[in-house]
This record gives sequence, structure tokens and C-alpha cells, in this order.
Amino acid sequence: MTSRHVSRLSKELEQYQIIFSKLFPQTRPQEIVDLPRDALLQILNNNQQDSPLQSPSGQLQAEEIDYLSVSTPHNNLEMLEYIPEEHPNVNPLDAPDIRPSISDDVNALSSLTSKPSTFQGITSLYAVVNAMLHIDPKLSVASDKLEEQDSDVNSSTRFSTISSATHEEAARPLTALQLIDVYFSTFHHIAPLIDEASFRKTYMSCQRTDARWMALLNTVFALGSLAVSKADDLSHFSYYRRSMTYLNLASLGDHHVETIQALGLIGGFYLHYLNQPNMANCLLGAALRMAASLGLYKNFEGVVEKRASFISLELRRRIWWSLFCLDTWACMSLGRPAFGRWGRAISVQPPQGGLADEEPHTVLPLVESISFCKLATEIQEALAHSPLLPYGELKNLDTKLLQWYDHIDPIFKTHEPATNGIELTSILMRWKFQNQRMLLHRPILLNCALKRLPYEELTIEDCQSLEICGIVAKETIKDISSCEFTNNVLCGNGIWYLYQAAMTPLLLLLLPKISIVDFRVRQESCREQVEMTLNTLAKLQEWSLTASRAKTFLRQVLAATNRAGFDGPHDSVPRRNDFNNHAAYGQMNTDLAASSEASRESLPEMHDDATRTVLWNLVSQTERDLSSEIIGTNFNNFDFAFFNDQDLGFDNCFPVFPEQMTRTN
Repeated sequence: MTSRHVSRLSKELEQYQIIFSKLFPQTRPQEIVDLPRDALLQILNNNQQDSPLQSPSGQLQAEEIDYLSVSTPHNNLEMLEYIPEEHPNVNPLDAPDIRPSISDDVNALSSLTSKPSTFQGITSLYAVVNAMLHIDPKLSVASDKLEEQDSDVNSSTRFSTISSATHEEAARPLTALQLIDVYFSTFHHIAPLIDEASFRKTYMSCQRTDARWMALLNTVFALGSLAVSKADDLSHFSYYRRSMTYLNLASLGDHHVETIQALGLIGGFYLHYLNQPNMANCLLGAALRMAASLGLYKNFEGVVEKRASFISLELRRRIWWSLFCLDTWACMSLGRPAFGRWGRAISVQPPQGGLADEEPHTVLPLVESISFCKLATEIQEALAHSPLLPYGELKNLDTKLLQWYDHIDPIFKTHEPATNGIELTSILMRWKFQNQRMLLHRPILLNCALKRLPYEELTIEDCQSLEICGIVAKETIKDISSCEFTNNVLCGNGIWYLYQAAMTPLLLLLLPKISIVDFRVRQESCREQVEMTLNTLAKLQEWSLTASRAKTFLRQVLAATNRAGFDGPHDSVPRRNDFNNHAAYGQMNTDLAASSEASRESLPEMHDDATRTVLWNLVSQTERDLSSEIIGTNFNNFDFAFFNDQDLGFDNCFPVFPEQMTRTN
């Protein structure tokens, strides 16, 4: 028996012990091992009736309130937020000599039943994964097989590619100037943290060898190498390690612009490609605090402007707003507050452009991104406060997103291949916009999944949010799948946003007994979207190891939906509000604008405290699903309607609320 099998068996034994202690406290296994199933269920029910949330000592224990069943009547928001364990399992990849990884806390690629080591909110992928486990707890079994299958691949591939990269680097190395050129033609257009002319001049002078400069220089080398590297080439990693030799805890006390730039680039870009979001978040947060200590958030005028001449005003603006955008993008799928990255005390003006030897449009992507990130920050704060937003607030935020995209410079609405910096940033801005809009509406879908709401209990507004979420996910999948990937910058982002979008049709596939006309058409559409995602990820495997892991993960869940046999609604069980023909949809579409205000007044408010409790429960729900299944909870009694794209007049990626029905795209 190999050490891997011993480790897996030990892990499974520990999991069984944890589950047993939660289900049968104060009971030894030998006391009940011979009892029949009915007797075990009776003991379990008696334990719940006596003290459903109490430990033997009468005190709530942290491990007992990590995950609570949706049906638990005594839950509240504080208890349902996922609090990481005090001593989580240490990932060897989080050691100081950090190496590229495949799965992490944010991408949920490790296992469906694995607990994250950090808090993951309602917009996270873990929220979707937990919803899937709610609907079909058997997915956890498939997940364990997936984890076992990939354990050898993860370890062998990760370290073999490091050795093979040495040969690749020796056979076809890029010169230092080529690496600098690649960096400024890719990453620099997304977040122009560096004055290109000044950087090149300093490099060509060959006069500086201090730690600040060497850290920044090797960071640029690492990103330049990363942009053109395939999955089997980790030559960029050597530059990163060299850069980190010049950055340590003492560097945090060195409040210098070059230290801020290096930390911002590593935390904002590089570590995300290594799938190390926790470390990335910490370094980027440190960079923001250091930038604040230099007053980069303030708008200097008059005599104060002269005192700030050691950093040009334009560079100050670019550094602050680049860090602001990088932090916003990284936090979109975390479900956490913004922690003050934007507020009325931030007075620095947007970049104006005009640095020496610079292309005219260099700063324009950042200016457009600032507007988007201010709005995204507002959305993050709202969803972190309450998973389900009131309809008026949800509609207002959605309208702002649509208006932002409508009013961006036409140069960023191109669908041409990314042959230059403007086209690259155009594609990325569109993907970020689609992703944020999907995340805004996805809590409604998760709520329907958890509460197993029948069609007649859905409001018109909720139906529209479901439709928006589904259509935006579909358009994102089509958009990314049709993209021509020319570098790793585009590929890394494409994999991330494609993987997130594919979770929506997968979740829809797991919803059984949906009462809707053309149910099978909807199911087939969802399967086609997932298959398109799998095909695209297969093409991207040469660029990233994460693509292969994501493909395996999604295929496993898709296979589970096929085996589950979700065949749609039972014709023998009619619904009183079921639509029987497409004419009904057409009439509804005609009446939406006129009746929207009246319908909102007459329909009961759905987003009450109980509903919020259910959504917060989703954030922290995994292990208790097992107990829910044992006591007989039926996860298949779920029934809700999901319209076809054209049924509500939504034939593109910009479906609208009733007040927006006259809007054209």
C-alpha cells in the first residue's frame, strides 16, 4: 500500500469520525454498531429534539456550527458565516518556497467536500458548489474519486514541469529586453503601474543593484516570461523566486514606490496565475496600505504639488488606481467587504496621460476600469451585507452596469483578436462586465435551489434575475469559446471566467422536476454550454495546468447529472400556474412594462430575514448535508420555472428589467 493510499484512508477515517461525533454525540460506535437503520434514525431524531445545536457540555462548539442544515430553525447570520478552523490543514504549497498550484481556496478545484481555509461569501464558487451538494449530496462521492485521480497528476506534473522548464529556458531563452517588451505590451495595458520610459532608462543604465530595483526588475521579467509561457514552461518561476529574495517582511517598512509596484504586480497578477490567491490578497493589501502611507490617494494641488515632485503626479494617480482596480477584480468572487478601498476620502484624480514616449491610448483602459471598479466595489459591499438584495437596489445596480458598458469608449467594444494592448484590454473588460453581472443575479438562483421554490412562488423580478444569470453565463461561454488565445494573459483570464460561467448551467442541470414548457430544450441547452466549455478548456490545456483540472472537475459534475437521471417534470402532476404554450409567454412579455410597478406592490416581499438566513447558510453548508440526507430530507422535491431566452424577449446578453424593456443594445 502506497503512502498516498495510507494518507487517503487516514483522511477518510478522520472525516467519518467527525461526522459520527456530530450525529451521535455522547455515543460510542460499539454501542450502536449492531442496531438496524431505523433504530439509528430514531436515535438521531431524539438527539436533535433534545438539543439540536448543543454540545455535551451545553456550549456551542465552533466545529458544530460550521455547517448548518437549511431546515435548522435556530440559525442566525453570525452562526452561518463560514469561519475557517483555527488550525486548518497546512498546504505545503503555502510554504515560503511557494510553487505553482492548481487548486486553491477561490477556484474550488480541490474537492466538492473540501473546506476552504478562508472565508468565502455568497459570490464565491464555494457557494455554488455547496448548492450543488444540497441538491445532490451524492456528488461528494464523485468528488472523492476526482480528488484521488488528480492527486498524482497534480504532484508529478507540478514538479516535473519545473525541471523541464530548465531545458526549455536553456533551449529558447528570451532576452531581458524581449521580456520587458512583452510585459509592456500585455500587463502594462491592464494596470500601468510603471513609467515605461523611466523604467527602460534605468535598466539600460545598468547602474542600480539595490533591493527595490532588483525586486521590481525581476517581477517584470517574471510577468513577461509568464505572458508567453505554455503549461510545460515554468521559466517565469525562476524570475519570481529571484524577485522574492529581495522582498521580505522588512520590505513592508520600506515605503518606496518601487516596492509598492513590485508588491502590486506580484499580488495583483502573478500569484493568481500560480493559484495562490490568499498570498496575493495579503501582498496587494500591503501595497495599498503602503501607497496610502505615501498619500497616493490624495489630490495634490498648488504648493503641495511641488512637495510631491519626487513622484510625478501622473504616476501617483496610475499607481493608486491600478492597485484599486487589481484589488477590486481579485475580490469580485470572494463575497467579502471592500474594507475601504473606495470612499469620499479618496480624492486623487483619474490618470490624465501624457507620460514621455507613451502611446496615446495607454491610460484609457485604466480610466474605463476605474469607473467599472467603483461600481463593482458598490456591488461587493451590498452583497457582503445581504446575500439577497431588495429588488429596487438590484435593478439599480444592474442598470448602472449596463450604462457603464453602453458608455465606454467604442474602441473597447471590438471583438477582434488580441493583437495589441487595446484589443487585449477590450476583451478582458467585456469578460469582467459579464462576470460581475452574473454574480449580481446569481444569489437569486442559489436561493431557488436551496428553498426548492415552485414556480408560483417566484416573483416576476426573480424570474428575470434567473433569466439574466442564465443568459449572461451562456453568452460568456460563447464569447470565451470563440476567442483566439494568443498569450497567457488572455488564457489565464479566459479559463477563470469560463469556469465561473459554466457553474450556472451545471447548477441548472442539477435542479430536478422543473415545471416549464420545453424543459428538455432548456436542459439540452445547458448541456451544450457545459460541453462547449469542456472543449474550450481542452484547447487551453497547453497554456495552463488549471485548464486540465477545471475540465476534469466540470466533466465529473456533468457526468453526475447524467447518472442522476433528472428527466424533468412529471406530466401527472400539473401546476396551477404552469404555462401551456408560448402565447402565454408573449402576453406576459407584452404586459411586463405596464404591470411591473403594480406587481412589485402586490407581490409579497421575498427578501426577508428568513431568506437571508438561507442564503448565508449556503456559504457554510457542506457536512450537514450528509445528516440531512440521513434523516430523510428529500432533495428531489424541487420545482421552479426557467424561461427560454426568447420567451421574455431576451435574445442577447443584455436582458432587462421591466422599466428597461424599451432599451436597445
